Amino acid sequence: MKRAKKNIQSEAYIELAKVLEHQDKDYVTAIDCTEKAIQLFEYFISLGSEKWKKHLKEAEKRLQRLKRKEETKRVKVGNNIV
Repeated sequence: MKRAKKNIQSEAYIELAKVLEHQDKDYVTAIDCTEKAIQLFEYFISLGSEKWKKHLKEAEKRLQRLKRKEETKRVKVGNNIV
């Protein structure tokens, strides 16, 4: 039961990150959600569940994209280009 709950949590974190990224443009919180999902994926992999490697790779890619977007947003705000 505990693993199933963590499975649902990881999926929820990723879906929430997508909403935060695309609708709210809240990259900081989306980054936080993605990092939490990555921790859960790493946990599943450590238990021997190889199927999560694909999800981990996708989440890591999402994290890098979010960090780039946040940096771009921060630069624009700093230069008053918003």
